[in-house]
Amino acid sequence: MPLRDSTDLKEFNFLNEAEYYTYDQWFDAEHLIEGLAHACPKMKVIHPKKLDVAGGVPVKHNWSVDLGSAPGYQAFVSYFWPGRLFKPFWDEEPREIVHELLELIPRPYYGVHFRVENDTIWSPLENQLKMNLEALDKAWAQDNKNGDPKAKKPLVYLACGDKEQVKKFQAAGAERGWEVTHKWGVAAMSPTKKEDILKKMDALAFDFQGAVDMGVMMQANFYMGITGSAFSSTIANARDGTGRYRGSSLYIYEDGGARNHLNNDGEANGYPCCL
Repeated sequence: MPLRDSTDLKEFNFLNEAEYYTYDQWFDAEHLIEGLAHACPKMKVIHPKKLDVAGGVPVKHNWSVDLGSAPGYQAFVSYFWPGRLFKPFWDEEPREIVHELLELIPRPYYGVHFRVENDTIWSPLENQLKMNLEALDKAWAQDNKNGDPKAKKPLVYLACGDKEQVKKFQAAGAERGWEVTHKWGVAAMSPTKKEDILKKMDALAFDFQGAVDMGVMMQANFYMGITGSAFSSTIANARDGTGRYRGSSLYIYEDGGARNHLNNDGEANGYPCCL
C-alpha cells in the first residue's frame, strides 16, 4: 500500500512504486503471524522479499487468485464486530508512544478530531471550530449537571496534523474556558521525556502519526469528530460497545458508555458498510 507524502498530503503516491510499503511496514506483522500460527499451525509465513532471491525461498508454483470474484465476497468487511470488539484488543496492546502520552496527561480529557490539514475537503476551519466548541460546552453541561462554577473542566486533546491550525483552536477555546493541547503539548509536559517522545513522533510519517492520536482518542472521557472523516468514524465505532457509532451521546439517553459525538460535516453513507 502506498504511503502518501507527509508534506503534500494530497499526493497519495498511487503511481509511485518507490513509496509502496509491504504489510509489515504499515501494520504489526508479528501479531498477524502469531494469530495465523494459532489458527493454522502448519502454515508457514515468509516475507515476499525472500521469494526467488539468492539464499531465499524458491517458488515452485505461481497461482493467481481473484478474491473479488468469489461468490458472496464483500469488500471492506471488518474483522471487528459486536462479537469481537476493537477496544478490548486495543487495551491489551498499548503502543509505546501512546502509553507514554497517556501517562503524562494530568486529568480527565475530551478528545477532538480537528480535520483542518491542508488536504481537507470538509468545511472551513471556522465552521469546524464553531461546531466543536459548541459540542464541548454541551458535553461539559452534561458532566457538570449541578452547574458548579468552580468545577474544573477537562483538558481538551486535539488530534490535528497542523500545529499552526491548533493555535487557532487553543486561542478560541481559551476564551470559553477550555485548555487545549495536542500530542506535542502533552510530550512537553515532561521535561525529562520530552525530547525522546518528540524524536520518536517526528520520525513517523504523517499517516503513522495519526495512529498516535487514535490511541489517545480511544481513552478520552468524551470524543468528538466529523461524520465525513473515516478517522473520526472509525474511532467512534471502536469506542462503542456495539462496534458501531449509534449516534451522538449528546442526544441519546443510553449510549452504553461510548460518549461519542460526530458533527454533521460531510456525507458518510458508505461508512456503515466499509468501516
